[in-house]
Amino acid sequence: MIPQTFRLLPIRFLKKKPIAKSFSRNEDGATAVEFAIIAFPFLGLIAAIFETGLMFFASQSLQTAVTEGTRAIMIGDAQADGRLRSSNVFASKYICPLLPSAMFTCSSLKVDVNVVGNFFQNYGAIFSTNIQSAGTQFCIGKKGDIILVRALYPMPVFMKILTLDVSGNTSSVTAGLSWNPNTGAFDTRVLMGTAVFRNEPFMTAVQTAC
Repeated sequence: MIPQTFRLLPIRFLKKKPIAKSFSRNEDGATAVEFAIIAFPFLGLIAAIFETGLMFFASQSLQTAVTEGTRAIMIGDAQADGRLRSSNVFASKYICPLLPSAMFTCSSLKVDVNVVGNFFQNYGAIFSTNIQSAGTQFCIGKKGDIILVRALYPMPVFMKILTLDVSGNTSSVTAGLSWNPNTGAFDTRVLMGTAVFRNEPFMTAVQTAC
């Protein structure tokens, strides 16, 4: 005798469904597929936000180090140091110790120091905008002189790929970046820290030659 449960089973459940129709309605793994589609742009956006924040932090760190380090010139300590004869020595002694060592390499930091006529001078004519030719000018002046200090640092950029156009062209990216001789590519963004001040009337008569 057939059990009651199987006698009342509708006939339509005993028929096989078409394979194509069954496949189109199958939603197994849909979440994984959707995540795979949006994973790259989502993770790329997170990485770009992180790198942008890191760049702002590095830029602020450089500016703070320049502001604090150049006080040695303003108050006459640098002028009293007879061994201070180049921008590299000044950078390694007064600016690099104030920078986060995990983010900055002191040998890559370029610093120019020069005496300017007034606070309204066209400073662009004094210092080169090319980091490859920077770091060659060093004149800390005497008391009462107006000093302009500019520090340049090539910070590597890792997320250039996010700004590629549909054809893979990088011209729009490299136009805003600087040449890195270490890698042979346009993969750095130059950070800049500046300070303009007048030397205080310190007592020392020692002056670094310009």
